[in-house]
Amino acid sequence: MKLNIAIVADHRRKAEAVKLADLVDADHISMDMGSKGAGANHRDAWNWHQHHLADWCVTLEDDAVPCKDFRHELEKALSVAPAHLVSLYLGKVRPEAWQSTITEALLRADRAKANWLTARYALHGVGIACDGKIVRALTYALALYSVYPPDEALSLWCSRNDVQLAYSVPSLVDHADIPTLIHSDGREAEVGRVAHKTGVRRKWVSDSVPLIAPRLSARESQALVSAVSLESDTDQG
Repeated sequence: MKLNIAIVADHRRKAEAVKLADLVDADHISMDMGSKGAGANHRDAWNWHQHHLADWCVTLEDDAVPCKDFRHELEKALSVAPAHLVSLYLGKVRPEAWQSTITEALLRADRAKANWLTARYALHGVGIACDGKIVRALTYALALYSVYPPDEALSLWCSRNDVQLAYSVPSLVDHADIPTLIHSDGREAEVGRVAHKTGVRRKWVSDSVPLIAPRLSARESQALVSAVSLESDTDQG
């Protein structure tokens, strides 16, 4: 299996990005020197993938914390992934509305000895793996929904186009529990922004259980409505 790994990084975390790239033997770093913003930087990483296609294309954010022997474990997991799109991270704290359903789904996965949760929503952008066959579609979707943050844009594409996404159980990357670079209003950083569980498996299987979406918040519902309008306007143009 050929894997290409790209890192999306902010110049203020250059040292962390370089360290991460070394840990996972990354093929590319997309560095934002202060002018791109998160959305454009993610799109640049996926555009790079589009021109350097592999069996699986992986994008990690600079605050991802990979499991031991990451590439080897990733190959084992992706070889039996039940979807063409995989999230390598499933986090606590955010999104708040999802936490009870995530906990319940993880309990069901444990009972069923399932290695994956499946949904049509992307809840995080910390680590995403995409089958090379759909990278072009994903890249187009991120551009189409570019008014939204990368994870929300990906989620809108999945939900609007019935694209299934699988969450690895356990997560293959954790999230460094450090202050975000997005907010600059002086608020105290949330703590506990880490994965529900991380680790490796002796053997990965394709068995999965569904992650049932909670009732959408008013903001999420409006985002879906806006996305429909945006897509219609783009198609007509």
